Amino acid sequence: MKKIIAILISLLFIGSTFGVASILSGVATEIPKEIPCSSCDGLYPCLCDGSPHGISMTTVRVGQTFTITHNKQETYWQWIKVDDANRSDIWNEVVANGLPVSLGSVELIDFRAYYTDGSSYDYKEAFKKGNLDHTVYTFRAVRPGTVYFTFKCNSLVPDCCCSNEVVPVRILPNLPMDWILKKFGLGRFKE
Repeated sequence: MKKIIAILISLLFIGSTFGVASILSGVATEIPKEIPCSSCDGLYPCLCDGSPHGISMTTVRVGQTFTITHNKQETYWQWIKVDDANRSDIWNEVVANGLPVSLGSVELIDFRAYYTDGSSYDYKEAFKKGNLDHTVYTFRAVRPGTVYFTFKCNSLVPDCCCSNEVVPVRILPNLPMDWILKKFGLGRFKE
């Protein structure tokens, strides 16, 4: 009887391992290749410089951070919405109440503007006169789910109509093992 129970437990462990592996294998998403659009039917993405969308990660765990970067040389992809919240409304809230700004499953926790002279400023001093190099928005995942960032492309191709692209960011829950390791001071955890 003990052998049967041991075999059943080991089969359950092996099955759950393969189940978790199959779920996590679908996490990686392929970024579409940029091709020049030939019409205004919205079927083709715009030809834009640099990395698509400027988003650092599309899969994070609760508590992790990710960034959206706008380089001055790559200003063609611009994020315009987080789920239903418009960037202009988010920015008005930042100016009025400071950071962080709660946006459902994520929160905006930092904004930095970097200039060509090597200086950087937060949202309070971001409109410094000088040559802007790039800006970085930092978000933190606060609860599991999927958040949709909408990006608008201003095309490099003359007379090309661009469509918005929605990039999902999956937020996975922390594993119970993470909590156990943290509780006993094992692993690498930043507070």
